[in-house]
Parts: sequence; C-alpha cells; structure tokens
Amino acid sequence: MSCTDLGEMSLSFPSGTATPPLPDGVRVSVAYRATDSRTGATVTGGRASGTISCDRVPFSGVRASDVIPASLPAGVAPGDKLTGSWSVSVSVAVPEAIQPAQLAPNAQALTSQAFPFAATLQSFLSTRSSLASAAVFDAGTGATYSLAPQNSYVTASIVKVDILATLLRRTQVAGRGLTSSEQATAARMIEFSDNTAATALWNEVGGGPGVAQFNSLIGMANTVPGSGGLWGLTRTTVEDQVQLMRTVAYPNAVLGASQRAYLHGLMQNVTPAQRWGVSGGVPAGTTVALKNGWLPVSGGWEINSIGHIAGSGRDYVIAVLTSRNPSMGYGITTVEGLSVRIWSGITSHQVQEPILSEWNATGGGGGFLGYPTTDALPTADTLGRYQLFQGGSIYWSAATGAHEVHGGMRDEWKSLSYENGFLGYPTTDALPTADTLGRYQLFQGGSIYWSAATGAHEVHGAIRDTWNSLGHEAGSIGYPTSDALITPDGSGRYQEFQGATVQWDQATNTTTVIPKQVIPKQVIPKQ
Repeated sequence: MSCTDLGEMSLSFPSGTATPPLPDGVRVSVAYRATDSRTGATVTGGRASGTISCDRVPFSGVRASDVIPASLPAGVAPGDKLTGSWSVSVSVAVPEAIQPAQLAPNAQALTSQAFPFAATLQSFLSTRSSLASAAVFDAGTGATYSLAPQNSYVTASIVKVDILATLLRRTQVAGRGLTSSEQATAARMIEFSDNTAATALWNEVGGGPGVAQFNSLIGMANTVPGSGGLWGLTRTTVEDQVQLMRTVAYPNAVLGASQRAYLHGLMQNVTPAQRWGVSGGVPAGTTVALKNGWLPVSGGWEINSIGHIAGSGRDYVIAVLTSRNPSMGYGITTVEGLSVRIWSGITSHQVQEPILSEWNATGGGGGFLGYPTTDALPTADTLGRYQLFQGGSIYWSAATGAHEVHGGMRDEWKSLSYENGFLGYPTTDALPTADTLGRYQLFQGGSIYWSAATGAHEVHGAIRDTWNSLGHEAGSIGYPTSDALITPDGSGRYQEFQGATVQWDQATNTTTVIPKQVIPKQVIPKQ
C-alpha cells in the first residue's frame, strides 16, 4: 500500500508490523475495527492518528489473536473470528536541515546571485508564514538567481523528475529506448503523479543509490535521496532543483536530445488539476513544463514546484520550494505568488551598469520604474545611453551620470527633444519641491518643475535666475504655468507663472516681473 508522496509503505498483515524499518521521523500507526462472529460485538483498538491517512485494509474471518497481537479486549477469546479492517496512517517529522552531500568528482555546484528584484520577493514573503526558497536559471543571460538557497526541503513528488531522468540516463548508456511498459509507467508518474508508478521506477533504477549516482553526474551536491524506499522524503535545495531542470531543458553531456524531449513532453502534459505552481502569472501561449509535489508533515505542508518557462521574451528554469504551510492551498498561494513576481522580473531585457545602480536605487522592479521594456540603447547624440522601463526611463552620460526621468516631467522633456534639446541630460533624479506640493528635476541647461495644479514646465536662463531670486515655487509668483515663449515683437522671451509674468529682453539681458492683474470681486449690495 502507498502513502501519498512518501513512497511505498510496505505493511505486513495480519501482524500489523511495518517492514522494513522506517527512517527516523516516520511512524506508522494502525487501528482496527471489527465484528466478533461469536458474540456479534464490535471490537476496536489500536491508534491511527498520523498526519497522512494511507489506507484501510480489510480482513475477514481472522482469529482474534492474529488481529490483536497484544492483550485481548474483555469478552474476546483468542479463537474468535473477526471481520473488519485495519486503518493505517503515517506521521512524518522532518528535520529543518541536512548535511550537504559530497560533490562528485568533476561536478560543479551551482553558483547563484541574489535576484535583482529580491526586495519584491521578500516583501511578498513578509506577508506569509511559509518558509520559502526560489531559484532561476535565465537562459537569455546565463545568470542564476536565488532566494534563501541555504534552506533544504522534503521533495515530495518533484523527485519523480529526478527518478525518470535517472532511468533515461541508464537507458541512454545501455543504448536502448524505454520499453512500452516503462513508457506507460513514466507517463503515469509524471502526468498524474502516480505513486505506485514512481515506486516501480525508483526500484528499477536502484533506489536512492541509483538516483544519487545520477545526481552526482549533474552536480546536485545537496540532494539526499530518501531511505527505506521513501523517495518522497528525499531532501533537496532550490539550486539543486534548478540544476536538474537545466539538464531537462537545455543541451548537456548527460541527457541526449531525445531523452530530454521525452521527459519535457511529459511535464508539459501534466493533468490540468496539477498545473498550479511555477505556472503562476504565466500568460496563455507560453510553454510551461512543470512538476509539483505536496506532502503534509508535522510542521505543516511541504509544497514544491519546478519547471521550464519559455515564451513572451523569456526562457528560464525555476524551482520554488516551501514548507511550514498551514494548508495545501496556502502553500500553493505562496508558490504562485513568488512565480508571478519572478515572471514579471525575468524579462528578455537586462539592466547592466551604470544604469543598474540607478535602477536599484529607485527600488528595482518593485519601485516606480518597474521592469525594463528595452535593453540599454545609444542616445540620439551618441554621447550616452538610455533604457526604457514600465514607469519611465534612465538616461546616462559620462558627464552627468545615470538619472531616472518619469511622469509629467519626462513628457515635458520629451516635448523639448530629450537630451538633444537645450535642456540636455538630467543631472538629478526627480526631487520634492520645498513646499512639498510638487517635484522638480535639474538638467544641464535648466530645470523642469511640476505640480498637480500647473503641470510640468521647463525654466531656464535669465528667467530661471530671476525666479530663483524670488524664492522658486515657494516665493511670491509660485509655479510656472507655461514654458518660455517668444515675445510677440521677437525681442526676447516671456514665461507665465501663477502670480506674475517674467519677461526677458535680449538686447539688454534684463528681466521684468509683471504681476498678474487681480480683478476684485464685484460686491452687489443687497436690495
């Protein structure tokens, strides 16, 4: 008989004892309920209170001394014939950490870096009680990112990918394909997460030692196969699972193209009820190959998902592993919450220095700029570079450094021909105004000021100097309400502000402040 996502639990009846001996932390309990054919009485006993209910095993006409190996309940004779069933359950207590396995000769452990949008992932996890880790290999850049890679988890059914990969390697080395029986068993194991099928293939590849041998070939240095036939209690890390998925998804020296395509195809054909997990947030039309695992243990549910995502400008393999989930649904929400944020963060457009530091300073993908929508591009004047993001842009030149431009001020700068106009490149990010009612940004040739009441307008030259002397927006004439305009006679420029017009004469290089005419309200006397 099988217990969900643990592996084969071989139980011997009628004695009710478990064989072979179980690993530390795994306990099988057996209860019985039967009718005594001699007295007609209902007989109960034992204890079945584990976290996983495995099965009910019926029996009929069995001597009481065989059903109940301990002392018999009152009124029951050893020779009485009993008919009923045993109820079997399993309690699993898993440790929080494991010792790393020895890395096989010539194998390389995965080296990762923090996600560029780690703050976004951490912010989400701060609202969850789950312990969670995630890792991604981005085929577009060759970068591997991870979050909490030091944590280890019980695999539950994601180990089935490892089992089939081990079998495919063995048949490849033997120069043969899978038999029709092996294909049918593999399909049940991956597409429907069938545990009996998993046990059959686990045993075929040599159990834990056989899987460990394959893992050493691909550098899964911190995965420890479950013992005693309990493949579901294999221990692993997100980096090891990404290493496994890289072997499934991309060309390598261990699995050939046909073997990879076969396993990948099964993972694409997982039954719809099990297509949750790293598919979270991935739009229709994107190729998704995945395998999930779920297992209730003493500290809560272990909910895991691994897969390959390709399409819409992205190509990556991903592993999200979680524990301490109060329910299966809660764990799925945690996995999918991380998946959707990773989908948004891993794009075909990468951010590199010197623009990267500025983007990180704005909050990265979790900030107001969001994620990149282009690669870094040369500016029209060829003196710098710029990159577009969901919420704005970052412009860089050697003379000014990298600065963001967004919102109404970016629109105003755009209307003035970006860096090719008289304002040139930005020399600051957007900053709050002294009166806290707006924002401003400095450029090589002037400034742009914005408020909700007036919109965004440039200020430059002598008019800006005069306005500065009057206290900027906090002074007597307030925010600009227009850009600088040519005077009707062509003698200079003028600009409208909330409280005045500032006019500049080109011939004399002087400015004049003309207060707005205030028309008093007419007071109509009462009749």
